[in-house]
Amino acid sequence: MDMPTPCPHCGEVCEFNDMIETEIELNVEVFLCDECAENAEEEKTKCFECSEVIWDEDDATKIKADGRDVLVCEICFDFLEEE
Repeated sequence: MDMPTPCPHCGEVCEFNDMIETEIELNVEVFLCDECAENAEEEKTKCFECSEVIWDEDDATKIKADGRDVLVCEICFDFLEEE
């Protein structure tokens, strides 16, 4: 390996040039190993409340939860507004 680099998420050492730049939170980009990058992408497209997949981000709403921006589906957003 020319530039062995630990993944900041799982700690696995991999080649830096093989790492994937991923936006894990709004405007926060990091380089992750393949597996963590894939998991981050999957997590990014699920509703924070019900974990349903959000196929079109236009059908979701960004809210603040646990001090960060997350996506919620329309159904959960309507429910949260009622509370």
